[in-house]
Amino acid sequence: MINNEDSLKLMVWDLKGDRSYRILHESFSMGTAGALIFFDISNRESFEEVDYWINLFHGKSIPIYLIGTKCDLYYEIDEKEIIDVVKKHNLKGYFLISIKNEDIRKPILKELIKSLRIVPRNSKLSIITPKQDVAFQKFINLFSFCPICGKENHFDYLKNFYFNEDQENVKIKNSLLKAVKNKEKMKYYHDFTIGIPCCNCFNKIFKKTL
Repeated sequence: MINNEDSLKLMVWDLKGDRSYRILHESFSMGTAGALIFFDISNRESFEEVDYWINLFHGKSIPIYLIGTKCDLYYEIDEKEIIDVVKKHNLKGYFLISIKNEDIRKPILKELIKSLRIVPRNSKLSIITPKQDVAFQKFINLFSFCPICGKENHFDYLKNFYFNEDQENVKIKNSLLKAVKNKEKMKYYHDFTIGIPCCNCFNKIFKKTL
């Protein structure tokens, strides 16, 4: 999500490091917008392979990041060596990660997305995880229709509301979901409805008071 409005879909290709796949790498990397080059920081041989991957993508004038994995183990590669490679090839930067890190994808993907030429500068970004996507689909099903006029709410209207990270908006969304959860626990709840008013109904009710 960009600026709480537009969504950007990333198609991520994992090019296998096995040498038997190298004949395919050139064709598979066509049209690439950015690259993440992974190496095992506890394995010198893995680091020596980095030059191959940089050369594969370097002529494409795209943002490239080095990602050193297993940073919780013994370092065979000094961090200065990594920095030297980044400077030598004019890469965008590097990350040192471990499977023990919490959600290591977010900071890496955010940096990559910010580096893409198709994304406006100073964009507010939020990465949607598969778990969040499932929760969002449930939200859409709950609030597809306006509780006042009964008309269907626009998908973009609900999407912008759900993923908007402004503090007040998050507070309202959480209160709304809590109300739905409490309602489900009640034995008698047929006499009231919980929902999100459509644009027209919202303006009719609140425009004069806002």
